[in-house]
Amino acid sequence: MIRKTNIELIRGEQIVFQADPVVLTNQRVLANWKGPDGGRPSVQAPIEELLEYEKRNGGQESRAQTGLQLIAAGIVLLAANLLLDKAVSGGLPSLLDSILFVGEAIALIYGTYILLTSFVSPAPRTTILFTNIEGKTFAISFPGWDNSQAQEFTIRFDRAKRDI
Repeated sequence: MIRKTNIELIRGEQIVFQADPVVLTNQRVLANWKGPDGGRPSVQAPIEELLEYEKRNGGQESRAQTGLQLIAAGIVLLAANLLLDKAVSGGLPSLLDSILFVGEAIALIYGTYILLTSFVSPAPRTTILFTNIEGKTFAISFPGWDNSQAQEFTIRFDRAKRDI
């Protein structure tokens, strides 16, 4: 949580909502905190200058477990292919050998692809995009899809916007 000591309130301003990425007062939105010891908000937008917002879900769940399972299946198929090839005199029939090879190749390649994309894909998040009167946008992101704090923030923002 952001400490209230890092927030410089204007006269008549009260905190309406506070979460890790954002503080909403009855007059401003303070977001995207940067710097040591809680830092300072890089976004300080008066509510009356914010025209609209759009809430979006983004990112994806990690599929690393599925990738590892596919890689393990590919390794098992490879081991089975090698063992059967040595156990059967004269080698495996070419059709069976081809089927095993294609199965292990698909499992290994696709499993590796899923595993690597799990590490580079952003985590699930709920992002609120704001547009101000100058046409500039800024974003506030909350962890997870359909984040309850993001929902509460938008409700309180709408209420604060009506009260101005």
